[in-house]
Amino acid sequence: MARATLPIPSHFQHDSVGRIYRVPYEQRAAEARNWASHHHVEPAAADTFRIALLAVDLQNTFCMPDFELFVAGRSGHAAVEDCRRLCEFLYRNLGHITQVIATMDTHQAMQIFHGIYLVNDRGEHPSPYTRVSDEDVATGKWKFNPHLADTLNLDADEARQHLLHYVRTLQRTGKYELSIWP
Repeated sequence: MARATLPIPSHFQHDSVGRIYRVPYEQRAAEARNWASHHHVEPAAADTFRIALLAVDLQNTFCMPDFELFVAGRSGHAAVEDCRRLCEFLYRNLGHITQVIATMDTHQAMQIFHGIYLVNDRGEHPSPYTRVSDEDVATGKWKFNPHLADTLNLDADEARQHLLHYVRTLQRTGKYELSIWP
């Protein structure tokens, strides 16, 4: 049976988290097999008590410093720091974790928070990071783009009503207005 806390393997490079690089897969697989054997880590398939770790939204856009939606946090490197801690946690607890499930935040190209979804009277779309208030929608500064109705299988009038409801609901929470994503 594996020890409660395992050491971090020597092939884990702390400074490689937060950058993209070529992984030597064959070499890494051999290192991993040797490390697991040395520390008596049994195959997860043999677990009678099963534990899953759910990792949420670990895609490059959030976790890599040069990507468009990087989560910098107060330190300026929060997502990288979180990823390092996650890697270390996994290595230390590999003897107990049966499965890792990673989710990825994905969206359709034409969603309510993308510029193409909205249009002004000149046919222009809002730029990324534009904030759209309920007043902007109520006064017609920004409207549902009617050219999307057929593509999205929406009734244009219902989509307009939903847009207004959406921005009013966001604003009512007091947290934020609709923000256009890149």
